[in-house]
Amino acid sequence: MITFYDIPSTTSLNSWSPNGWKTRYTLNFKGLPYKTEWVEYPDIAALYQKNNVPAPAKQSDGSPYYSLPLIHDSKTNTFVADSLEIAKYLDKTYPDTPKVLPDGEEGLAKTTQFLGELGGTMFPLFPIIFQATVPILNEVSKDHFKVARAKNLVSVFNNIKSIDEIQLSEKEVEERWEQVRAGFQGLDSKFGGEGKELAWFAGDKITFADFALAGMLLWIKLVWGEESAEWKRVSGWNNGKWATMLKKLEAYHTVA
Repeated sequence: MITFYDIPSTTSLNSWSPNGWKTRYTLNFKGLPYKTEWVEYPDIAALYQKNNVPAPAKQSDGSPYYSLPLIHDSKTNTFVADSLEIAKYLDKTYPDTPKVLPDGEEGLAKTTQFLGELGGTMFPLFPIIFQATVPILNEVSKDHFKVARAKNLVSVFNNIKSIDEIQLSEKEVEERWEQVRAGFQGLDSKFGGEGKELAWFAGDKITFADFALAGMLLWIKLVWGEESAEWKRVSGWNNGKWATMLKKLEAYHTVA
């Protein structure tokens, strides 16, 4: 059995993190049995340390950066962190399930490049959506999240210690939304092209890159709500292509 460690919320699906959804989509798509263990933000480091799992990354000051998703596979008694590394592990360990990563170094490089482009596209929205995420978290995680996410934004907001310190005018908020819209216009070429129906990143088959984008879209939808102005804005971009993507992936929205 695979244990999937994810961060809970008060949303209808409980699971909300875009990084977590990359792994949850992968597990559901492969049809692998798993169970979720919910871990609040302040408990993530202890989870790693208790199981002698090295941190998947480092902070800018060189200290360990403990993050989810993380899985434990009892079949191999293996812990794997980071959604892309988890996808690689599951493709290799369970070859009879649908692959989510392309074969060969070139295909993997294209996927990795796309993940970077997606992060850059979403970055202008981070100050806004980080603040919007706080209300859906359980109380025990809110302060930790505010401080941790501030570290992601120090390149834009100097010396902030918490995202509570960020104050944007209506004009600044609108400008950031427009930057994200323009970014999605650029991404559109990888998903069928302007004015055309949705195509998956790899063409005719669903892959990890699709899960990465869908995870971001689901984050927006869950944080603000299906009837919100924010989701209606995004779901209307590119002739409704992004809302169509989530609709087509609904079969993999199971939270085990």
